[in-house]
Amino acid sequence: SNVVLVDARPQLAYQDFHLPASVNIPIDGSMPSFRKTIQTLDPGKRIIVYCQSSGCRWADTVASQLQFYGFSNVAVYRGGVNDWRKSDISN
Repeated sequence: SNVVLVDARPQLAYQDFHLPASVNIPIDGSMPSFRKTIQTLDPGKRIIVYCQSSGCRWADTVASQLQFYGFSNVAVYRGGVNDWRKSDISN
């Protein structure tokens, strides 16, 4: 796949439920942890960041951090986990 899903929610929320094959970069994580995790991401792939819902802005923050560190193909999935659970995708 040419896409990497990044979950911006805290680790406990990620452990409870996350989109398949997503990577957790928690909004409340440490900077050393953030740097370590982004080293595992392929900068050539499209990175889609999500959080809980359309009103959640954690994904925006993590997406901005990724762009600051040189990832140029970054987008935000606005609906997040709530939208995913409502869709036919997760059924």
